[in-house]
Amino acid sequence: MKLFKYAKFTGAMVGAVALLMACDKVDEPDALGDDGKTIVKIISANTNSTEIYNSGDGKVLKGIDFVNSSQTIDIADIRRDVSNNAELNRVMNVTVKDDTAALRIYNDSVVSNGGNAILQMPSAWYTFNLAPTGGRGGIYNVTFQPGEFAKQIAITIPNATLLDPSSTYGFAFTILTADADGIVSVYRTLIFEIGAKNKYDGIYRMNSYHNRPGYQLLVEDEEMHLVTTAGNEVAMYWPLAGSNGHPIMTATGISWYGAAIAPRVVFDPATDLVTNVYNTGGATPMDLIAPGAVPGAGVSRYDEATKTLYLYFRYNNNNDRGFLDTLVFDKPR
Repeated sequence: MKLFKYAKFTGAMVGAVALLMACDKVDEPDALGDDGKTIVKIISANTNSTEIYNSGDGKVLKGIDFVNSSQTIDIADIRRDVSNNAELNRVMNVTVKDDTAALRIYNDSVVSNGGNAILQMPSAWYTFNLAPTGGRGGIYNVTFQPGEFAKQIAITIPNATLLDPSSTYGFAFTILTADADGIVSVYRTLIFEIGAKNKYDGIYRMNSYHNRPGYQLLVEDEEMHLVTTAGNEVAMYWPLAGSNGHPIMTATGISWYGAAIAPRVVFDPATDLVTNVYNTGGATPMDLIAPGAVPGAGVSRYDEATKTLYLYFRYNNNNDRGFLDTLVFDKPR
């Protein structure tokens, strides 16, 4: 299972949040010319700042395994864009705040627009490579030695399995001050989010045959989301309906049974075989179809080489109420 980091940037003077696309790691400072000033800003780790400004909407996506062993994610670069070599060879001290207020403001905006708030990760679950003064909500002191133009903030998570895969966790950092004649950029605040996703999670294109008499029609190339609910489980989410559920095709067009038929798929991660399907939408029972029990039904499984899920299941303990699904991975969710 993977954890993915989503980085969102807030311009302090404009109050807008722009998502970023991942690019190459910063490997040289931006020279502003002899008459320029040294600009201090915070950007996503492994992202080139010149492409941040031009990228438009996007997101940074970085994964770590969902395992009980220590792993480290590079989160952000504190970056100084120098005016000349003399400025690069000066010592510079920068203060960065663990900005819980910025995170709260961001959450208020997300919730007001119908989204889910980012949770505060318990402090026992992580450490940063920089030690703040004052704990959560405190101040990080970052010192650039001569020749240094970028300092990274990294988070270490000793046991990623503590995270709830149905939730996301976040932090915010804001540059407060920079000495040595540094000017703090409008790109001074970074909010990042960590969420859990297993290897089956993603956006898929689905072909589905429903063998119920009268409904024996094919759903073709329909977008479906497989959403992580545990280390080896995903829920089926149908974006056209805006709900967990499963589409069917009727004589008048695509439809569904409502959220009352909402499959949850369970895998054996060692073999990628599907071991169970159950219904989270109501009391209607749901289970796998035995291979060969109905025409076209095979072994329910995930093929990692082709990122394809073959799924054969039924509801109401009735082989004439079956779904024969093929879902091909399209892109990350």
